[in-house]
Amino acid sequence: MINEIQLIRDLEHMKEKEDLGVPCSIDNIIALVEKQPKLDKWIPVDKALPEDGKTVLCWYEYFRFGNYNCMYQDYGIGWQCRGCWGGISGVNVKVLAWMPLPEPYGGEEK
Repeated sequence: MINEIQLIRDLEHMKEKEDLGVPCSIDNIIALVEKQPKLDKWIPVDKALPEDGKTVLCWYEYFRFGNYNCMYQDYGIGWQCRGCWGGISGVNVKVLAWMPLPEPYGGEEK
């Protein structure tokens, strides 16, 4: 699944450029679709980072004390800015992957 709203915005922007004389090809459209964030797939942090300050779902590991005394993995809501992550807590936190959040619920469609 892709981010349909973002894809439509990008295609509208492409159409505006085409109206100004910049040609649009099927290859350009395919490239646009391929670059869309996949809403149901984890994106490893070594492949790509979200936009600075954008809230995302994070899969991370951290050291857990007590009876565990080992690295533990969990997920939560966080963000990054210039490669540093915020919003998630723990000792020795390391974000492994992330994915965009879905659009907020807007009520019943009419």
